[in-house]
Amino acid sequence: MRLPLLLLAATVIVYAIGRVVPSWEGSTRPRRWLETSAGYTKVQLADWVKAEPRYAARYVMPTLFPLDLFFMAFLAAFLASASMTSAQSVGALTPIAWLFVLIPVVYLAIDLAEDVVLAGLLTHPESIADASVGVAHVLTRLKIWSVIAAFGQTALLVVGAGIARLIG
Repeated sequence: MRLPLLLLAATVIVYAIGRVVPSWEGSTRPRRWLETSAGYTKVQLADWVKAEPRYAARYVMPTLFPLDLFFMAFLAAFLASASMTSAQSVGALTPIAWLFVLIPVVYLAIDLAEDVVLAGLLTHPESIADASVGVAHVLTRLKIWSVIAAFGQTALLVVGAGIARLIG
């Protein structure tokens, strides 16, 4: 269980760094607003990018890349390793324990795709259109659902491993 704990610590450290870097003072939008809501329109996004190009650039670098990239990688690795380690502790799940990395990997792929799309929109405002914003919205929703599924899976497996330890 050491690897999952190290990955959890790395996730928390990267999250904490992302809360202070970069400075967001002066922006009209809250920090990380594009990744936590699918409630913005193409007009709102385009207007913000044009009005605050400095913050749009900061959103791409260092917020999305490298900070969010490190965060999503450590989080997915933590969820995958904790799930697999826990599944290996439950006798019936041992032969298929490797399957429990799939949901965290799906989360990672979706979050990375979302960041790539957002970076493209923020660095190329001319690409902001209903379709491209729609893709970003779908990816944001899928990311949220997949990370909830990954956390749920991990929690169930940790509880199952705990019960297996008590019984066994």
